[in-house]
Amino acid sequence: MIRQGKILLCTLLLIVCAVQGATAETLSIRSDIWPPYNDDPKSIKPGYMINLLMEIFLPQGYTLDYQQLSWTESLEAVRKGQFNAVLGATKEDAPDFIFPKESFGISDTAFFVKGGNKWKFNGTASLKDIRLGVIESYSYNEELDPYIKANKGTKRIVEATGDEPLAALIRMLQNGQIDAIVEDTNVMFASMISAKVPMGNIVTAGSCKEKSTLYVAFSPKNPKSKELAAKFDAGIKTLRSSGKLHAILGLYGLPDWKKN
Repeated sequence: MIRQGKILLCTLLLIVCAVQGATAETLSIRSDIWPPYNDDPKSIKPGYMINLLMEIFLPQGYTLDYQQLSWTESLEAVRKGQFNAVLGATKEDAPDFIFPKESFGISDTAFFVKGGNKWKFNGTASLKDIRLGVIESYSYNEELDPYIKANKGTKRIVEATGDEPLAALIRMLQNGQIDAIVEDTNVMFASMISAKVPMGNIVTAGSCKEKSTLYVAFSPKNPKSKELAAKFDAGIKTLRSSGKLHAILGLYGLPDWKKN
């Protein structure tokens, strides 16, 4: 068994090496904060996706340039070829991007309300009487996306943007500005802990039947994107077979998404 402290120390050293390795080729990543998938770039636990990308690409001579932007800005910049990739994307988020064959996680989407609110999600028809908080430019799933698009600009849909849009939605929910938030369950629980939301203050109110597959998505403008995607595929397979993937996910209290 690999000790947690040892893995965290190695992660910190890899970050330092990435900063110092000025002559190496750079893999530039942009995304908004979405723990436990990707978190604060300055954190010793920057998210399991960042940990795994370092394990895959640093031994091959790359440095990792990971910085946060809003999701909308991240998609636009990577689409233009300003950066190499975005994290936690679905194929619906960016259908023109280059996707690896290997996924990077599974998103289980649920609804969250203030404690005491009796509303429950029961299909999109149940959303018509509430103000739903969503994140700008996110693709949730085939069930929700058409509803959000059809009601965008009305009081039924409240969009948040910026570097930490979920934190803004949590504040809006607590302040009564919206009635519910739709979000990945892992992300919501991690964000509630970070925001120190008291137990029972925010509760689940049903979930979508459909789960979304997450990827690291590479720029359609970068001629090396297919090569990077292939390197990712090979790297994930190696990390899974060696047990390193399991060890890194364990730091975040998560199982291997392919074994759920």
